[in-house]
Amino acid sequence: MESPAQKSLELYPIGVRVFEAFEELLRLSNDPPLSRHRDLLVDEEQRFRLWAHSLGLRQHGHMSLDYRVRDVTFIKERLAELLSNLQEHLERLVAIVLGKETPIEDCDISEKYADEDGTDEYESSATSNAESPASEESYPSSFHEVDFRFDGLTENLNFLYNLAAKIRNPRNRPQSSVNQLYKHIPDISAGSRAEYIAERENFETTLVACTQQRQIIMGLDPSEAYRSDELTNQYATTSYWLIQRAGIANARRKQQFIYWKEHSLKLGRDMPERKPATPVAQRLGAVNNVKTSITHDALAPNAATGQAAPASVQSVPTSATNLKASAVKSSVFSNQGRASTVMDLKGEKLEWPPPPTHIRRIGGYFTCPCCEVLCPERYLRKDAWRVHLIHDLQPYHCTYEDCQDPDRLYGTREDWVNHENQHARVWHCHEHKEELEFETQAEYVEHLKTSHPDGPPERYSQELVATAVGPSLKECRPCPFCPFYSNAFPGEITQMQKHIMFHLERLALLALPLVDDNPDGSDRPQRGGRKGSILNDFVDADRKSFTDFIFLDKTQHRGDVVSKVNLGQLPSVELDIGLWLSKAEDILSNLPNEGVVPAEEFPSEYEEVNEMAVSMTQSVRTGLDDPRRVRQIRDRGEGDFLRASGSTSQLPKTYVPLPDDVDLLLDNIAGDLDRSKVVCALDPNKDYLPRCKLPEILTPEKVRTIVSHPCFKEYRDKDRLTRDICFGSSPCLKLLAILIGIGKVYDLPKLMSDGLSDKCLPMDIETSAQKNIYCQYHKKHHSAINEYPRPNVRAEFSRWSYSLIAPYIRGSKERHSHYVLRHGDVFPIEVGTKMYEQPIPGFSELFKVKIDSTHCHFDNIGLRHADGFFALKRLASHDREDFNLELSTLLFCMDNAHSSEVNMHLIQPLASFEVLDTRAGAITYYLLFDWAQGNLEDFWKINANLIGDMRHSLWMSQQLHGICSALQCVHNERQATSQSTAIELYGRHGDIKPENLLWFHPARQSEDLIVLSDFGLGRLRTQLSRSNQDARNLPLTSTYLAPEFDLADSTISRATDIFSLGCVFLEYVTWFLLGLDAVENQFPGRRTEMDIYGFEADKFFTIHSDGHGGQQPFLKPQVMDWIAELQHHGNCSRYLYELLEIIRDKMLEPGRERRINALQLTEEMQKLRQACERNDSFYLKAIKEEEE
Repeated sequence: MESPAQKSLELYPIGVRVFEAFEELLRLSNDPPLSRHRDLLVDEEQRFRLWAHSLGLRQHGHMSLDYRVRDVTFIKERLAELLSNLQEHLERLVAIVLGKETPIEDCDISEKYADEDGTDEYESSATSNAESPASEESYPSSFHEVDFRFDGLTENLNFLYNLAAKIRNPRNRPQSSVNQLYKHIPDISAGSRAEYIAERENFETTLVACTQQRQIIMGLDPSEAYRSDELTNQYATTSYWLIQRAGIANARRKQQFIYWKEHSLKLGRDMPERKPATPVAQRLGAVNNVKTSITHDALAPNAATGQAAPASVQSVPTSATNLKASAVKSSVFSNQGRASTVMDLKGEKLEWPPPPTHIRRIGGYFTCPCCEVLCPERYLRKDAWRVHLIHDLQPYHCTYEDCQDPDRLYGTREDWVNHENQHARVWHCHEHKEELEFETQAEYVEHLKTSHPDGPPERYSQELVATAVGPSLKECRPCPFCPFYSNAFPGEITQMQKHIMFHLERLALLALPLVDDNPDGSDRPQRGGRKGSILNDFVDADRKSFTDFIFLDKTQHRGDVVSKVNLGQLPSVELDIGLWLSKAEDILSNLPNEGVVPAEEFPSEYEEVNEMAVSMTQSVRTGLDDPRRVRQIRDRGEGDFLRASGSTSQLPKTYVPLPDDVDLLLDNIAGDLDRSKVVCALDPNKDYLPRCKLPEILTPEKVRTIVSHPCFKEYRDKDRLTRDICFGSSPCLKLLAILIGIGKVYDLPKLMSDGLSDKCLPMDIETSAQKNIYCQYHKKHHSAINEYPRPNVRAEFSRWSYSLIAPYIRGSKERHSHYVLRHGDVFPIEVGTKMYEQPIPGFSELFKVKIDSTHCHFDNIGLRHADGFFALKRLASHDREDFNLELSTLLFCMDNAHSSEVNMHLIQPLASFEVLDTRAGAITYYLLFDWAQGNLEDFWKINANLIGDMRHSLWMSQQLHGICSALQCVHNERQATSQSTAIELYGRHGDIKPENLLWFHPARQSEDLIVLSDFGLGRLRTQLSRSNQDARNLPLTSTYLAPEFDLADSTISRATDIFSLGCVFLEYVTWFLLGLDAVENQFPGRRTEMDIYGFEADKFFTIHSDGHGGQQPFLKPQVMDWIAELQHHGNCSRYLYELLEIIRDKMLEPGRERRINALQLTEEMQKLRQACERNDSFYLKAIKEEEE
């Protein structure tokens, strides 16, 4: 709290008077004796203006300099003294120029300092010094007061700048909270600010992941190129916790730079305009002498002008308002110093951006373009600039997953290392030959009590216990960022820390703002931190993986920005993703944070960036590349299973061992494990243990009995050991089961001491000659397990490790689950039958499977089969893009469904899998669906009793409407809006036929459903690209082809699906009125004729010459006649008649441009359905009956 004396010591009014005096002097600067000092006066006025701007001298409340230094009395008094000195020098110069005062060198000293009553206050002093030679001449002949006053201005301003470097030292600023950083984003609606924050963090996470992916690929040895997908999936995906942490840190760093920029602008507001300032002259007229010392009275409101310090104005505290006394006593380089440059494993030094060379400097100081802080000119040296940027960026954060403060940033390497060492600190017991380490103090004290009970009681004191704390002596952990530094310097923690610093600094450099270092404007501003190190990290292959730039979604979060962009024909050129990023971020930085940006005011550069985005890829990020829609699961669903199985927080403190003999008990457990295993139906060479079985077989009581064996003698607290094995943070229950299964249970203590636990599972056998086991979790070979001399023992260990960790599959409509598995993983499938391979080579195989009920749970997705069967589709293609296209289309269609009813008519993927076979260097992809009763053809065959049953027409109208709605979702057809852009995705099914319309009889539904499925030929594309493919290059089902496929110069589009669906609908009506034989034989036989390729084909259209060298499609006359016959059938109702009209005139329209689209078709089918539901006679009564 400020004392009353401190409150009266206000800097603001002194600063106002200094500004007024400066402006008065500038007005008089052409008059002698100031004319020769004019340039110096202008420079010093600019220096003072910059100083005041930087520190908020003219601000009120929490942003003011007065508030900042309120708790540091000696600093505030020094500032007041220096400002008062400036005021004195300036006002004295004004008085001399106006002739109201005489320069000291032109007047007698005694007259100058005489009091008003005529007495000489220096008389005694002059008398005492009368004998001194200097008394004959008080000032040297060269003394000039004007020069003296200007020297005083420069000297006092230098002192002010030195203090400013202390007050606004970057190291003295506390770390801003998230709310502080994003407070400028209005929380207009519930969660809007949170959405903005999540959006920025998603973007930065994606950028970090792409950068890290490039780093890993470049670091791979050519012989290990096949591991690129595996390693990038492990270390460089947006779902990896460390990449997410780095992305969140960069988002906050960027926001911190924005905050500093805005704060600097606020500090500079309300600066005085240059105008004649008469109050100074008026004030000087009432002053007869000038005091040379500072008093509190001099800082009070001026009596002559009556101008008082303005009242305090309420303001919001900022993150830099409070200055601590201790903070101004250390230099910005006190801890950082000349820290060694970090480098990667290959010796590559991290290149920091060079100091700006064309920055404006005033009096040996400049404003940092990054943090907006007033910095001394020496900071522009290369090493000092790097240190300053490190303090600005705070590039270090914790790299341990279980940190309690994971998002804290550190601006010095010393602070970061101290924090990291807290995770590695342990308590050592030095009384053992092989020094024991304990992760917690409680464990260490418990060890002293149980293992060394005869020790002196003083050893439990806080002082002696603290002496046991130190860094772990075990081999240092592997690098969490990359796989290349695990064994480079084993045990050398310092080297590992420097390597991790390389990653942290490299990724943090992505957050540096643009620095405009070219005042002539000839070149673009350089992005600090990317020059030479980041920009070149992106290659052609990266462009497809970095397409979800938040810029494309930003418009929706900033008021539905209207974009009227005429893209036209895009040039086919190679694009630089670094340049694209810079351009896009430039636009983002210039957009307001709230409100609506009208189209005419939208930045002109948007068109260029939009074109670049479309050119780099023809689809925005979807499928596996969208972490918001797809959850990539690498723990085989272990986390989901633990959450589903319930909490184990309430555990008994003691366990009663069974009276059984340990060896006999182990034999019984081994037999139970063998009998409980289930052979995988898809691979008879693999088996799995259902998840429900292990806790039944290995109960805590049995584990307590096992640990009573002498091999566990090192563990005195058996109950605690039991809890740790069964329920600890690093449980070993599965590890114990494996050792029981291979007959090595008594090796468990040795394996646990080597760091092995259930977290290490599964473990793979390497393909090398030694057949060693490699731990993916610790990124190393555990000596304890590889000491087994026989390779078949290690192979059995690996096989058991996979058997005990079969995936737990969880499906959800909100976020798709994609499981990343290895070749050794076992699908928990107890029944499986290979149904068929698609006739088109290279597409897929289908299996009818039953998944173990303890290994799956599906929340609100799909249509459960009554007998619990699922369809597992294995793609023949090993190309990730092929799989991602199919998955993206499925998810895209699900997301477009506007109601749950429509969603039921779309096939829904329950989960997907990728299985990496490191030996073959290939990935196999799977999709999991609900099992259907059959397809539409099966429905027709099985339900012959429904032929001619007029009551069936109501259900038919509902299913046809549902199918059209589903196709509308695929096509993404909706009412045109002003927000539609060329970037929006569109789908096309590509192979509509009865076999791809599935028939479900779900257990949870009272009625059957017809569902649109199999998007294997479908693709997602943008409006620019959806109609630019050669029809002849795609696999086709000829019967239901649209005319576009046979036209020489035609391209396919969504309209082909409408024609194919019209063919299927016509066959449905044929079946209903005439039976299955009419569908399979009569109707195809009538329309079969020679096509343009010389083959007999039962297509619904024909192609003729238009007489001008072109081709014209027509609906076959046989089809027209068939429809007419159906309309005149005795059982044709009004519903069927109008349905056939729509099929003939709108769906089977030969011309693509005139064919109805999915939105219009859905509306037509809805009208027919509503007519059936409102009026029974519309579908129950035949037209002939109505006429009669």
